[in-house]
Formats: sequence, structure tokens, C-alpha cells
Amino acid sequence: MGDQERYTIERVAEDGTPTAPPGVKNKMVKQCGVLVRDFIPITVREWHRPNEKGQLYVSDEGKERLWRKLMVNFTLPAPEVDSDEEDPDEAEKIARKIMEQKVKDWALKKMAELFKNWKKRLNKLFVKKNKTPDFDKGYEKIKDYWEEFVAYKKSEEALEKSAKNAANAALKMYHHTMGPGGYAGSMPKWEKLEADLLANGITPEPLKWIERARNWFYGHGGTLDAEGKCIYNRRHKDNPLLPIQEIRKAVKDVEEGRFIPDREDDELTRALGNKEHDGRLRGVPGSKPKTIAIPEHRKKFPDRSHQRRKEREAMEARAAADRLRNIEEELKLQKEQIAVLSQQGTSGQSQRHMVEAACDGTGGPSNRKSSVASTELQDGNDDAVAPLRRYPMDDITESTPCEMHVKVFNLTVKVAVGYVVPIGPNPTYHFSPVPNGYAVVAVDEVMKDYEELKLQHPAGEDGEVLELGEAKKATILWPKEFIVLPNWQPRPSTPHQSPAQQSSSPPHQSPAQPSPPPRQPSPPPRQPFPPTARTMRGKRSPKRKRSPLPTVPHKNLPIRPYDRTVAENAAEVAAYNKAFFAPKKPEQKPVYDAKTKKWRKSFLEQPSHISMNLPSDYGRELTKLARAQSEQNKGRSAKSGKQIAQLGQQKNQSVPPLIVCSDADKDFRDAMDKDLELLDPRAMAAAKELGVTVSQAKEQATALGMSLGQLLGYESAPMLEMARKYVQGEPMVSNEELARLSTHMRNLHNWYLVHTSKKDAKDWFPVDVRVEHFFKRYVIQVQLTELFQLFQKRALDKSILSCYCL
Repeated sequence: MGDQERYTIERVAEDGTPTAPPGVKNKMVKQCGVLVRDFIPITVREWHRPNEKGQLYVSDEGKERLWRKLMVNFTLPAPEVDSDEEDPDEAEKIARKIMEQKVKDWALKKMAELFKNWKKRLNKLFVKKNKTPDFDKGYEKIKDYWEEFVAYKKSEEALEKSAKNAANAALKMYHHTMGPGGYAGSMPKWEKLEADLLANGITPEPLKWIERARNWFYGHGGTLDAEGKCIYNRRHKDNPLLPIQEIRKAVKDVEEGRFIPDREDDELTRALGNKEHDGRLRGVPGSKPKTIAIPEHRKKFPDRSHQRRKEREAMEARAAADRLRNIEEELKLQKEQIAVLSQQGTSGQSQRHMVEAACDGTGGPSNRKSSVASTELQDGNDDAVAPLRRYPMDDITESTPCEMHVKVFNLTVKVAVGYVVPIGPNPTYHFSPVPNGYAVVAVDEVMKDYEELKLQHPAGEDGEVLELGEAKKATILWPKEFIVLPNWQPRPSTPHQSPAQQSSSPPHQSPAQPSPPPRQPSPPPRQPFPPTARTMRGKRSPKRKRSPLPTVPHKNLPIRPYDRTVAENAAEVAAYNKAFFAPKKPEQKPVYDAKTKKWRKSFLEQPSHISMNLPSDYGRELTKLARAQSEQNKGRSAKSGKQIAQLGQQKNQSVPPLIVCSDADKDFRDAMDKDLELLDPRAMAAAKELGVTVSQAKEQATALGMSLGQLLGYESAPMLEMARKYVQGEPMVSNEELARLSTHMRNLHNWYLVHTSKKDAKDWFPVDVRVEHFFKRYVIQVQLTELFQLFQKRALDKSILSCYCL
């Protein structure tokens, strides 16, 4: 299954089984099988951690990686949360964790079962038949582990364990006949069989039984005759007969009151004569445990897992602590808002509105209803619309720090910090008009636990930012009523009524006349904002009362020396000198704890940066070569200045070229030298002894690339050094070459000498390739002769190149 394939799970059963849409369960099971076959070696013996040490098992980290890989292709549904919860978001988060844990447990159980079946199938098809799978066709991922797997399956430990499991399996008396589909795939056929009998007026006998007994009877091969009675199937001739009579007797005992069923101890358990398994319940689809198969008796089943109980209690405690902390923070914020508003010098009516807004916790409309007397009509028109409410951010002219809040019941909670951007009279956001009641804010920091908060208006040019945590260092749209400007200082405003409103308001209203419908109360602003020009047009603001100037000298100022008497100054100086020259207490020796000692020790043992940043042998070798090349080129002086043409190179020749005799008779002299070489007495004597002519010897010497004297032996011929051959136990290089080797190569040569000096030393050594090197584990065998070729810089083998690449 590719990473691009996605399947959405719409419904999850109580035990974590995906039940909708149809087919998603089978796809998930198949993907579980693919993952365990691809990522778990077949040499792993146990799925859970065994009691005995030294055995391979699947660790918790490995199971977590399998789960994450599985969920790449599947998406869980949103959990159902009761709308009456105090904190729906927190309840949804807890419900999601619980559902995810259930699906994870179910998926890991399926993986364990499929991994066991995978090894059983390999053992049955290949190991027991002494065959080897074709590693090029579907079995390439088990090639490196096959020998170890076969060795274990043929060991005494595995054979003894297999015999024990076979003996336990032989104790099972009844075997189902439903196939791989189980109860879920067979139940529709049983229901159709009973429906056909009911349509003919025949009542099937299993209708009187409990559902668990009915499913078990059909699942183990039982059927009905033409009269609806329970009968045996053909396969029961050679197998134990089903306990039909025992089930009938148990049902009759329950009807007559001689037997009272209790949880799993019901008619089927009584008929079979043995207790139910602790892990699962017979006759129930999906092999569910008792706590899930019998939900009405769930409280009677104690949870025997101390770890699950502790995890559940810890999760509930954390959830309760988070809710309590959020409530405390909200109450603290509410008190601070009330304190700030109460200290502001506002008039009675505006101050009352602000306190109501703080008590309301949102800055929006309060829950108090407006009376009819407080309703005002504009210009005598019943359809007149009140002016839009203004907020502090409507009057800012520059970016202002702000806090972003959300409403939680009747409180507000700070979820982010940033700054609000002035947007002008016609605000736009990414070339689109800004909705009424919203402002453009930039997010600098998001509070903890609010990163997944969904935005009401997706941010970004294409609307790709959907959560608050993704909007860091970006601009978003936020409701104005939930934007708080911490440093905003409002100016006091005075209530004002325009002359038009005074003239339009009637002096008296008849009781018979129907009163106009009360308008919705204008929500008081969360924070007061400066009065506009319309509100200040009718009346001037009152003068500010100035506080009196402080008296000099002020009582809080320190007393200066010239304000004291001579005796007071002398006493002050004497006290200062006494304190200054008083014996000092010895400083206490610092006491270091174990953590500080460990840190200081690690600091002292930390290698220097020079040693940590030393270049590699390869880098040092390149540096040496570059330095040598630089010194070699340093002695060469580049030609500079004007170059003078030599004889015969001038562009305009004033005289004909000078003819030199040595150039004219060069060919003649070469021929003479050749003839003189043939007439050499030493050549003639040596050729005579060999029985050839001097001309024939000259031709042979030319063909061999030698001189005539070297061929005939009266001149010394150059001798080439013989190539070194590999001899096990002897050095691979000479002493001069060993001194020029790098550090790692010299260490490798020393290891070779030690290795070959041992008794029964092998002529090869293994190189272990790990999973992080090449995605799988295997071993490379390197011959010592190939190591010799590496030191001699000759042709390298594939194994040496593989080690270098990995």
C-alpha cells in the first residue's frame, strides 16, 4: 500500500475493531501483515518481552514505529462527546486518546497473530520439507535471516516447544467450521436459514436459546432440519458430537428456575462443562473479552492490569488538573480585568458598562435584557439601524501589541500574543474584504495546549492555514471583541444626545399605544476607546484637576549631610568606619552536589576542539599533496616583461636565414653512426659467438626496445624491481613504504600481522554491515589477498569497494 493511499475509518467498535465503512477492516488487516513481513526479521522469536533474557522480541519502540507506519494510510473518526460536558474540547481530546489506544491495541494484536502465522507458514512449506524459498520472487527480505531461522526450527528447543503446543491443541474437542470469515461472515447465512423457516411458518429451535449458544452451535457445524430442529452435520460422524441435548437441558433448567445464569456462566457454559477462557468469550464475534462481550456486567469484572489502571487514573488526574488550572487562570485574569477597570477614572455609566463587560468575561454582549424605557428610536423610524459598534483597534494608526482570547462559557482565555494591524476604512485581507467584526492580527506566540485551535477563517493566500499553531509569524483574522490591547489608555467620554434625538422623542406615550419592540442592548466594549468627534461636538471635556506640588524638602528624600549637625555627621562616619574595618567572616566553602561534580568532570574530560576538529587521513593527505605542489611551483618564476624574438623568429627577416652545416648533414651523420655501430668490434665478436650477424642482432634489439650493446651483453641493461607477492604472515609493504602510510592504514597493517600470527588463522575476515548502513543486515567476506592488493595499489575486488562505499 503506497503512502498516497488514504482510508477513513468512520466507526470503531468497543474493542477497537474498525466496523465502517465496509472493507476498511480487511484493508487494515492486510496492511498489518505487510508491515510485520517487511520490518520484523523472522529470527525474532517473541512478540512480547519474555521472562528469559537473551531472546529476541519486538520492543515497545518497534511496535510504536509499526503503529505510526500503519496510520499513514488510515484516519480515525472524530469521537462523540456529550454536549453537556463542561469542557467539550478537553473531553474530545481525552475521548480521542482512548479511541486511538483501543485501535492501537487491536492492530498490534492482529500484527502479533499475522507474524506468528507468517513464521508457521514458512516452517510448514519449506523447513519441514527441506526446501529453500526462491529469494528472487517474494522472499527477498528473509534471505539474510533464513539460515538462522532454519537452524532454530530444527533445534531441540523448537522441536520440544512444537510438541508441547501440539499436545495442548489436541485437548481441544470442538473445532469451528466458519473459515477465515469467522462469525461476522457466517451470521448472515444463519439468519437467512432461520428467515426461510419462519416464512414457511416453522419456528427454528435456536430462537429460544441465547445468542451466544446459537452462534456457537451454528459456527461448529450445526444445522436445522425441515422442521427447524437442531441436527448434526456430516462432519460430526468422525468427530465428537455437538452437545445439543446438553444445551436443550440447560435452556429448560433456566425456564423452570433450576439454574440462574450469572454473567458468562450461562446455558452454553453449563452445556459444555468447562469455564470460559479469561481472554475471550466463546460464541461472540471477534473473540471479545468478557468485559466487552457482556457490557451490562462490566462493573463486576475487575481490571487485573495494574499498569492500565494506573495509566487510566493518571490520565484522569492530569485532565482534572488541567481543567482546574485553566479555571484558576481564567478567574485570575477576570480579577485583574475588574481591578484595572475599577481604577480607571471613568464616569458612572461607562464604568458600570466596563465592569459588566469584565464580569461577563467576554467583552461582548451581556446576558442582561434591556428594558423598553431604555430603547431609543432614531429619527422616528422604527426600521433605523443602530450604528456599528466601535472597538479600540478601530482608532489605532500603527501596529499595537495585543492578546487574542477565546470564549469559554462565560469567561475568556488568552490563547495567543501578537499585534493588531491598522486596516483603515476599507480593510482587506489577501485582496478580500475583511468581515464585519474582525481585525487583522499577527501571531507571535501561541499559548500551550492551544496549537490545535481551529481558525474561524482559514489564513494564508490559499486558505491552507487551518490551526492557530500553524499561524505563527503570520497574519490571521480574529474577532475584535476577543482582542485585548494591554497598554491601551482610553480617554473619558461624556454621554451626549443629539438635538435630532431630543426633538424626535415624544414627550408622552399613550398607554394604549403598543410599545416598540426593545432593541438588543448594545454590547459594552471590552476596553474603552477614545470618544469620536461626533460625541465631543456638543460639550467640551472638563478640566483635569491638578495635584498640589510636593513640599521641599520632601519627607521621602534622604537627609543630606549639610542638613545634619556636626555631631550627627561624626556619629555617621564612625559607624561607617567601624562597619568597614570590622573583621570579615570567612567565606563558606562551596558545596557541590553530585550533578555539579559530574558536570565539571565531564567538562575537564571533554577533548579539545582542536582534537575534535582534526581533519581525516584523507583530508590530511590532500593537504600534504597541495602543500608540496605549492612549494614545487614556488621555485618556478613566471616569464614577465617583453619577449624578444630570437634568430629566425622575426616577422620581417632582414637577411636570409643562416644555413648551418650541422643541420645539413644530420641525416648523413646518423647513417654514419649507424654504420659505425655495426662495425663495432665488440658487436661483431658477440654476434659471432651467438651465430648471428650484427644486422640481425640490431633488428632484434630494435624490436625489443634495447640497444645493440644491451642485447649482445657488452653494455649493462636496466633491471626492473620484481613485484612483491603475497605471503601470509609476512609484511605487505616494505619498511620505507610502511613509514609513508597513513595512521589508519598502518594500524590495519599491524592488525594483519597480529591476526596472521595466531594459530589456525583464516585467510579472510568478516565485515558486518548494519541496518543503518544498507537497510538490512549482512556480512561481507574480505580475503587477505584482496587486502594485499589494496596496500599495493593494484586492482581492487568488489568486497573492498563495497566496504569503502558503505
